[in-house]
Amino acid sequence: MLYGALESEEDQFAGNNTSKAHFLRVKPAIDFNVLVWDNDNGIQTITCPEQGDMITPSTGLKRALASADIEYDYYTYLPEDLEVYDMIFCTMGCFCLD
Repeated sequence: MLYGALESEEDQFAGNNTSKAHFLRVKPAIDFNVLVWDNDNGIQTITCPEQGDMITPSTGLKRALASADIEYDYYTYLPEDLEVYDMIFCTMGCFCLD
């Protein structure tokens, strides 16, 4: 991620000194298949550092992949044939003990 930051001792408001981060990706000349398996029970457990909203882990993964311009397949179940994928991202969610 690339971002800009400006620091000055004379600054009166430090809250606007850092730019939004931008994802830098060198796109390879090969195709690859990505799977996002959403198995996190739909529980919003993380805060997005870019937008500040509460999101599920799978939403964070989808946003990161979209920012990197990476196409992916998204499922809430595990497909039977995984051999077609070069990368698999799985969210496991929270586990609660009774």
